[in-house]
Amino acid sequence: MRVSAMSVISGCSLPLNWSRDKKTKEVLVPYGRDPEGIMKSITGRLAKKGFMTYSHENMVIVAPPLIITEAQLREEMVKLDEVLGEVDAQYCTTKGESTLS
Repeated sequence: MRVSAMSVISGCSLPLNWSRDKKTKEVLVPYGRDPEGIMKSITGRLAKKGFMTYSHENMVIVAPPLIITEAQLREEMVKLDEVLGEVDAQYCTTKGESTLS
């Protein structure tokens, strides 16, 4: 390791941030403001499916355990895809197209 102060790498994550409109890039939730409670709604929907995650500002953090089988990972990605489809249908103007930024 090049950094002597780092002894353990505890995980990896993928922050997801998407826009209401793919063409204009208008963000779904403006940074620092979520008056509609969209992020809480998204993480709540994921939790109901057993997908454990959290949000920070306008991002959903996907941070699977480092020890996970491919089958488990695929199962979790199906849950994420279902919820993101619901969010897209409810909030985004470019329906049916990926609105991930």
